[in-house]
Amino acid sequence: QASGPLRCLTEVGRMPFGVGKLEALPSPLAVASRTTLRSVRLRRLLALVLAAACAYDYLRNVRRVRLIFGRGRSRARISPAEASAQARLASIVARCPALSSVYWPTWYAPGALAQFVLLGLKEFRARVLQRSPYTQEVCRLRDGGQVALDWVLPDPACADQKLPVCVLLHGAFQDSTSVTMSDLALDLAERGLPAVVMNRRGYGGIDPGDAELRLSMFGFDEDLDDVLQLVAQRQPGRPIAIVGFSCGSGFAGRYA
Repeated sequence: QASGPLRCLTEVGRMPFGVGKLEALPSPLAVASRTTLRSVRLRRLLALVLAAACAYDYLRNVRRVRLIFGRGRSRARISPAEASAQARLASIVARCPALSSVYWPTWYAPGALAQFVLLGLKEFRARVLQRSPYTQEVCRLRDGGQVALDWVLPDPACADQKLPVCVLLHGAFQDSTSVTMSDLALDLAERGLPAVVMNRRGYGGIDPGDAELRLSMFGFDEDLDDVLQLVAQRQPGRPIAIVGFSCGSGFAGRYA
């Protein structure tokens, strides 16, 4: 009966993986390769999950524009004036196919929060880092008040007299210095369209004039009447397009 070192060798010889042979332990390089492979697979999986989440977040903001005008009452219960106004709105909508198209948001800012942050960054750029693109003119109103008109004119070489002059109406708590107005005015001018921002009463940093102080986030139709008359004098022969943002869009829609 073997004992000591001889017995150990005998027991090893009885093992199923061979007489006198030991299994080789994995080398450090092999272990590192397997770990790297698992890490690569994990990163790919996380990248796919992140891409799928971004695609879902983007696509859930894609939707068809839904227009609601009128008070929802039946035609039998509305006045002739309201019916005429609704018919006029329907005619305007029919001539603007973009109003019934599918809205595809900016890919890098599909949601409201991202767009709000992006707007803040653009406002900082327009108000602090960028020079004012405007030439200002004061329009005297019929009641003695006055409003500021800020013009951005195209290069005479690319100006086309058949293109309209665009009257831009700003949003609430904004004026012509807002990036929503300055960027749009510059873009229109680059395309050959004169643009002018109408600063409503109390906006634009000018004296409101001799009239009784009147303020409205949605403006006054008679003020726009006076502004359009002056615009027609400055740009004779051109059609006029009214473009509004936020509260300014409500002002433009009501006026139209």
